[in-house]
Amino acid sequence: MKKRLRKKKRVGEFAELGFRFCGVFETELSPDKGDEFFDKLIEYVEAHDLGVGGGCGYKNFDLMTSHMPRKKKGRGFTSGSCTEEHREIVKKFLMSISEIEEFEIGQLVDMWHVGDEKWDRSVASKWEVVLGYQK
Repeated sequence: MKKRLRKKKRVGEFAELGFRFCGVFETELSPDKGDEFFDKLIEYVEAHDLGVGGGCGYKNFDLMTSHMPRKKKGRGFTSGSCTEEHREIVKKFLMSISEIEEFEIGQLVDMWHVGDEKWDRSVASKWEVVLGYQK
């Protein structure tokens, strides 16, 4: 496949890697505590040029993240891939939150070409992950 087509299809050297992380809180958070947690999470990941999205509730969360470095000139973001260092950054944040009972951090996957069979959406069931932590 020619380079131009690989870039258009985001494959090979143009693949964009990201990872999933999910967890369970010790007790169900109040709406205010839940909003506070997610505000801190978003602020933290954006400070490290990461973007985050997914599903969350007051008892658990199931999120994906990707690398979104800011453009050098102008506004907006460019695309990029997460690294093991980014996984460690998220791990450090999750370890610092006392309300989290346990969490899992998934392996790096191609964010554009991951099939639905790779994502088990149930936080309470089996997780396809590499790292697991329990406090």
